Amino acid sequence: MEAALKEVRAAEEALAQQSAPPPNSQVATGKAFNSKVVVLAGRLPQIWADPATTDAQSKALLRCLVEKVVLDRGERDIALVRIVWRGGAVTELDVKMRVNSVADLTRGSDIRDRLLGLARAGRPDDEIAAVLSSEGHRSPNCVEKVLPIVTDEVDAPRRHRLCRR
Repeated sequence: MEAALKEVRAAEEALAQQSAPPPNSQVATGKAFNSKVVVLAGRLPQIWADPATTDAQSKALLRCLVEKVVLDRGERDIALVRIVWRGGAVTELDVKMRVNSVADLTRGSDIRDRLLGLARAGRPDDEIAAVLSSEGHRSPNCVEKVLPIVTDEVDAPRRHRLCRR
């Protein structure tokens, strides 16, 4: 693993020392260099996951691989991310963002209606959360699933009215 980190450091240093080639010029690379690049590329996930890889090294590695990143905030709770890699490949992602309330979710009214229906049917909070999660809903501050606490946020006005009676 240390050898891989040394290779990354050497590549960083070589990149830092290298001046940009003039426009329209071809950089000559031999088979030996290409082979090293292919071997290193195959080890990138291992290098990335290695606890010995520092944040600075990870950032330097990304700078070597990524041409640019374009972020479009899109919906309130979804950011559209477009990564343009150095070789010209493009990756597009929808990134779920944390928001302040169920009302701020793209499907906030859907989750509210479904939650109230399940609550009226007498389902407990943890079961409601599991059903909503299985249907693809999520909590405002948890992008993977619906947390049982969401039932309190949405159903609080109705529960408050019931308590006053």
